[in-house]
Amino acid sequence: MATLYSNQKTKWSQNVPSEKIDTNEQGGRMRVAFADVTLASAAIADVVQMVNLPNGARIIDGYLTNAALGSSTTLSVGNAAYKNAAGTVVAAAAASYLAATSTSSAARTDAFATIALGAGSVVDANEDGLPITITLAGGTAYTGETGSTSVALPSAQKPYSSSQSDGLTITKLLEAKRLLDAADVDPSIQRYIVCGPKQISDLLGTTQVTSADFNTVKALAQGQLDSFLGFKFIVSNRLVFDATNTDDRLCYAFTADAIKLAVGQDVLARIDERADKSYSTQVYYAMSIGAARMEEEKVVQIACDE
Repeated sequence: MATLYSNQKTKWSQNVPSEKIDTNEQGGRMRVAFADVTLASAAIADVVQMVNLPNGARIIDGYLTNAALGSSTTLSVGNAAYKNAAGTVVAAAAASYLAATSTSSAARTDAFATIALGAGSVVDANEDGLPITITLAGGTAYTGETGSTSVALPSAQKPYSSSQSDGLTITKLLEAKRLLDAADVDPSIQRYIVCGPKQISDLLGTTQVTSADFNTVKALAQGQLDSFLGFKFIVSNRLVFDATNTDDRLCYAFTADAIKLAVGQDVLARIDERADKSYSTQVYYAMSIGAARMEEEKVVQIACDE
């Protein structure tokens, strides 16, 4: 029977000469990063930046605690876009540390629960650190004079609620179109579908879409899918997975007047030098906006295996 050694024990007891073990592996101090936020006025797809973790920190454990946020709501834990220690931009990922989990009831959920979800990982970020985010998703809109009346997206608007074995298909697009048509939605109002890159790939591999006879936009020739079956496509990497069927990406078909946007504060931009950062240029850009679903019959949720 062989005796095996961890990477860390190999450094100090097996290697000649022995090597120093990093303090984020042994002998280091444990630090706490805590943040809380009130989501009473938050809207679906809002992203909240919670804390920044410093470069070199090892993530040991984490959890998300929530009050009951309403029927069909979810929260995921991920990261905003940032730069690693080498200066390379790392893209935002809404669920890199916790996939969308139901927040319909008060709960505490482990984040960073597996190696794939960041357990034991070491932060690789520049001096600004790694920004940890939570993303609100689901299907509850709020109405009324005070915005306190919750309205869940009806099950009839979720034709693919069970676990899916296929991605975005012609059949699913036709069903979304049928639901909108059956609700007497004015066909002159622009229709959209927001989905991820994988769903675009699914469609580009479908004969009907790649054929000019079926798609006047000639999606394959252009290298992208623009419009099909009356829907204009929007690609987003911020769509969450279903809280129950965690392999299903939730995509949405809707009309231009189905979701309303409110601007609380218009764009505020500043460009300044940072004396504490060797006079490097800092760009500050902020605005306050919120969106809510206004008409349930003009929104269709489409679950797609990914």
